[in-house]
Amino acid sequence: MDKLQQRGDADGLASVLGRSNLTQTTDGQMVDLSVPDRVAAVNALAELPGPEPLDPLLAALDDPEPDVRRAALLALTARDEPRARTALIDAVGRHNDVRDDMGRSVVIQAVLGLNADVAEPFADRLLSESRRPLDIEEDAALRILFRRLPEGEPRRALGARLAGSLRSHDRPTRERAQEMLALLGVESIDAVTDTLADPLAREAAAVALGRMRSPQSVQPLSAHLDDGDPRVRSACLWALGEIRDPAAIEQLMRATSDPEYEVRTTAMAALDKFGSVAVLAGVAAVIRPLLPSGERDSLPTPAAPAQLPDTPAPQSAPAPQNDTAPRPAERPPQPAERQPSEIVTALKNLLRPS
Repeated sequence: MDKLQQRGDADGLASVLGRSNLTQTTDGQMVDLSVPDRVAAVNALAELPGPEPLDPLLAALDDPEPDVRRAALLALTARDEPRARTALIDAVGRHNDVRDDMGRSVVIQAVLGLNADVAEPFADRLLSESRRPLDIEEDAALRILFRRLPEGEPRRALGARLAGSLRSHDRPTRERAQEMLALLGVESIDAVTDTLADPLAREAAAVALGRMRSPQSVQPLSAHLDDGDPRVRSACLWALGEIRDPAAIEQLMRATSDPEYEVRTTAMAALDKFGSVAVLAGVAAVIRPLLPSGERDSLPTPAAPAQLPDTPAPQSAPAPQNDTAPRPAERPPQPAERQPSEIVTALKNLLRPS
């Protein structure tokens, strides 16, 4: 092996990769005694300059033994060549067996050692492996690669590409695209918002916007709360609950009267995520019509999203409650303007940010 390496004999080292010496152990298991030689050949090829070692190293990625494949991955990491990059990204899919986690970690670390141009092909590769959620390493790798992308058009282009997958007939693919869009961030919001116009992709797009949690999505989501499909209405309500912008509270309150039970419970679960802010907004919504016009304008609104507590979503939505708030026709006569003024003052004190 040393002589082959000293001579720079890539063909000779490649021939070692084809060796196999299977033998049976005393307990009846088959082992390949030539694995150490193949690993040594890969390591020797990694030290050789020029393009000749590339083909045998790529072939070693298909070796039946994980030790040989891992050695080939490490060797390819240092080669910043298009074919090496493509092979490393393709290997992400090959090394997804739980018995080969070490090799898979090496693949992902190798991809991170490449330049930012691999963000899109890496995302495409993971999108094709959508039968399972992203694992911790994949999530971290995508975050790093997405951050390396230049701001502006490169990120918007990738966002548009991922948003196109929300139209897939395959549910795991749609869910994986939603995960990736949330990681990519706000520069993909326009592409996802445009997807809301497609009735077949509207539910998936609403969920994606909810995972992105940007207040700028409140208006387009609210525009579809009257959609004829209750699944779309529920998805939009869930998304508004994830975003937690107080501007959506009155819309959520109205949705608690939706004719569909699932939609009503989703609306109430979304309201629960606002905590006391939703209660105060509800009180303000009931009282506002009872006040003179000048008093209505002075009624404060709940705190901005940044001031909301980060409360976890409830495990189950509460059962619908009877509406006991007084209606305008039921309101007893008031002696003067004093009573509304006291209500406004009290609400101002309650709603004033701490």
